[in-house]
Amino acid sequence: MTLLARPAPAAEAARILALLQQVKDTVTIACMNLLLLVPIAWPGLVLYALRWRLTKRGASPFGSLLLWLLTLLHEALCVKLFTGNEHDPDMAGMLPYEYGYLLGVLLAVGGLVATLLAPATAADPAESAP
Repeated sequence: MTLLARPAPAAEAARILALLQQVKDTVTIACMNLLLLVPIAWPGLVLYALRWRLTKRGASPFGSLLLWLLTLLHEALCVKLFTGNEHDPDMAGMLPYEYGYLLGVLLAVGGLVATLLAPATAADPAESAP
């Protein structure tokens, strides 16, 4: 008899990707400082706060999927925002954000895939065998 069930590999991968996403966003928030006062940044801050749920084991599959989808949308819109400036000299310091949000898109896609695979992995009879 196992007292603690081992998490499914895909679920654990989704949790690790969520931690990486939060680290990336923490660095972004620290670097943006005063830019976060602009209302366009507020949805990202709300997502950042909500996404901490994904870093814990036991997040609901629907909630996880919804947060990853919203994260992907947010990261993709930020990529569009920062790459749409044609590298204007006034925006010269924004290039690292462009790369950061591209990384965020990759992490969100990975999180979505891992979340979608998690139920199938957890239902695998070989995983539940004692």
